[in-house]
Amino acid sequence: MRPRMPKLITADAYGTLYAPRFSIPKQYNDVTARFGVVIPENLLERKWLNSYHTVKKMYPNYGKAAGLTVDEFWRKVLVRIYGKCQEHPEMIGMIIDKLGKKESYKVFRDFVSLAEWAVWEKEIPFCVASNADSGVTHLVIKEFGMETFLDSQDIYLSYDLELWKPNPEFFNRIIDDQLARLRGIRSTDPNYLEERRKLLQSSWHVGDEYENDVQCAMAAGMGAILVDRSITNPELAIQKRGERFYVVSSLDRVRQIFEK
Repeated sequence: MRPRMPKLITADAYGTLYAPRFSIPKQYNDVTARFGVVIPENLLERKWLNSYHTVKKMYPNYGKAAGLTVDEFWRKVLVRIYGKCQEHPEMIGMIIDKLGKKESYKVFRDFVSLAEWAVWEKEIPFCVASNADSGVTHLVIKEFGMETFLDSQDIYLSYDLELWKPNPEFFNRIIDDQLARLRGIRSTDPNYLEERRKLLQSSWHVGDEYENDVQCAMAAGMGAILVDRSITNPELAIQKRGERFYVVSSLDRVRQIFEK
């Protein structure tokens, strides 16, 4: 039995709707090679992950509470990888500049088919719900024409909410905001709990990370769809893993979960 047509779809941004055009290590090396600094990509990937998670633990949410700008947060990440670069003081700034431009990213082609189906054909409210870098996400949405499908009020980023996945309160905040905007219902209304339950039962989140997207959304009471682009077998393109949990090979497959 297919689930009912959604009343709300949220989607992760980085890794689900867009991604770096080339790997982050390659793009870093493209800059640093000019200064004679090249780190093997597999080693640079490990160094980046270690540095990012260390700085993230020290300065959650891109350092917002500590008064850092997002660029200052990334500078701290890069300094832990490359040192202070006293011989090439401009190198780190050049990396940050490069990753802040449209040319460093791509939007997955299947985003358009999903958005056209949800927003234009079915008139389903469609939102971004992501922990991604706010500057880059807004850049990509604007520069790649994604604003055609996304109202500015429908972009929910952890940086702005000051809540982040995998905390289910991240999605609870979104549900409450959508309930107020779509139906004019707020927590003080007598029918709030019942209407909230109904919206949750017909809301689905799409993302590429199991903990942050699937587990978090389901903990909040939503359905979840995991996008695994490594799946190449057409017979495995749509997999039902639970009552409200599916795995798909691309965003193109999302509509097939709900349509005959």
